[in-house]
Amino acid sequence: MKFIDVVNAFVYSNVYIALGAAGFAVMSLLFFGYDIVPLAVIVPFLLCFGMYTQNRKTDYEEDAINQPQRAWFYTKYGDAIYKISFIALFAAVVLSFLGNILAGLLAVGIIATGVFYNAPLIPKSVSKKVGFRRLKEVLFVKNLFVAIIWAIDTVLIPAAIVNMRFGQSIVFLAIGFVLLRILIGAIFFDLKDVKGDIKTGIKTLPTVLGVKNVIKILVVLNFLTLAFAPFFWQLNKLHYISTVIFAVSYDFLYLYLYRSVETKFLCNVMVDGEYIFLGLITVGTFLF
Repeated sequence: MKFIDVVNAFVYSNVYIALGAAGFAVMSLLFFGYDIVPLAVIVPFLLCFGMYTQNRKTDYEEDAINQPQRAWFYTKYGDAIYKISFIALFAAVVLSFLGNILAGLLAVGIIATGVFYNAPLIPKSVSKKVGFRRLKEVLFVKNLFVAIIWAIDTVLIPAAIVNMRFGQSIVFLAIGFVLLRILIGAIFFDLKDVKGDIKTGIKTLPTVLGVKNVIKILVVLNFLTLAFAPFFWQLNKLHYISTVIFAVSYDFLYLYLYRSVETKFLCNVMVDGEYIFLGLITVGTFLF
């Protein structure tokens, strides 16, 4: 097996993106002032892996157009990976309840919401009039939903496991930071799926507003991330300002590379990889 095949399997199996969830969980715990608690990192990893893998079933038609390699991967290995993902989701729920009841309820809520979000709730006869069958096909809902689920998975669940009160300023700060990072990444991901989304009738910001306008929106959203720095300063967490600066610089890098580097590489490797790096950067600032 070639090295590139190993990398593709790592990415397409959703282990890579799940490590990003673990990275965000680590970041959140350190933001909160806690040491790294294994259970609070493992649960977000398992939930992310399970949810993204299950999502591959509903997105197969789009993947066959936009990412044929990933579609082929799931055609060949899908059955095994789907079974593993069910085990991962079950384990995530059990482990989160071992943390405490609130964490368990949040985990169950994520899974239930994901099923509702992907289900074809609107009959075909009606969908032709309203323009969608699933909630994920409503303009911008997919991006916002993904960002909110990530915030719950990587901020609120770790906070619940360590018995931290949700009303504290640093929790809101972490939620806002994760929401903005994931929102930027989710919208950027739509850029690589324009061809398939148009063919399957899915409305996204790039298909409605155009690629150039979406890039401008992402630039503005990325600049907004700098607004978190004064809050870290106010909360006397100056060393985490470096996390903010890294995030902004990193996103501007892949936005700059959009025209010159293959979009699938930027999304599958750079964008998803950012969340792992943010965890590592936060650990680095915490240690040094």
